[in-house]
Amino acid sequence: MDICDLHCDTAYEMWRRGESFGSGSLDITAEQIGKFSKYVQLAAFCAPKNMTDDEAYDCFFSVHDKFVRETEAYGYRICRTPSELAASVNDGIPAFVMTVEDARIIGCDAARLHRIYDAGVRVVTPLWGGETVIGGSYETDAGLTDAGKKLMELCAQFGIITDISHSSYRSADDILNIAAKHGKPVMASHSCAYSVNPHMRNIHDCHIRAIADSGGIIGVNMYPPHLTGEKTATLRDVLHHIRYITDMTGEDTAALGCDFDGMDVHAIGAENVSCLDDLQKMLVSEGIRDDIIRKIFFKNAFNFLVNHL
Repeated sequence: MDICDLHCDTAYEMWRRGESFGSGSLDITAEQIGKFSKYVQLAAFCAPKNMTDDEAYDCFFSVHDKFVRETEAYGYRICRTPSELAASVNDGIPAFVMTVEDARIIGCDAARLHRIYDAGVRVVTPLWGGETVIGGSYETDAGLTDAGKKLMELCAQFGIITDISHSSYRSADDILNIAAKHGKPVMASHSCAYSVNPHMRNIHDCHIRAIADSGGIIGVNMYPPHLTGEKTATLRDVLHHIRYITDMTGEDTAALGCDFDGMDVHAIGAENVSCLDDLQKMLVSEGIRDDIIRKIFFKNAFNFLVNHL
């Protein structure tokens, strides 16, 4: 079984808890990774909300350095280029791509963006919560600030992929419009469909279509409130969101954005990355073709990354 998952918070949780890939309490562990034939994981650093922008910027490098040591210790690779990613997959070596979630740690500082890019970050999720120097998150009516728009321009110039997860409706419009001006695709790394569950964190049909039209992808997350609006959900609820996006956009847009190690409550049967085997079996039982399942679980996200890193 091959997996390409667009979002986890394992790097930060590993640093915060002082643990490793060998720790049993993480949602993603060496034992679980070893069950997959090919494994690609986007690993996010999300600025801790109790830190100032500058404190969180410094924290990024502490988290990054520990994660680099851990991946090296277990023989994994952090990939910065399409060729590195393709080589890792061909060699059967688990591959990670670094991302930043909540770009208030960057602001519109090109020097900071350059340093983060040099550290291997290839995806930026501009927003996470509230209103920041970057703009308005999902629970606000605000769009991007001037600083946020400048950062999106810089990301386009650097070749960094932008991600509308956690964005307000207006911020998502702004991100998509700036990317379109530069001929760049946009992704939603870990978002569910608003029409399936009208949670303010989920993305609207117009943004789902715009992402697909840009050549982007949407990783469906497994957080119960986003799936159902309640504190409980099951793998079948994950399936509902995947099917909705696939029915709307075709078979090349939906992917996985599970959000492991970033949830305070898990869907039943989705307690860690090993559950993806059960999700795959559910899709098979629903009569979804094997080639489409492979796209959802691996090919859509992998092809997007090797074309746009």
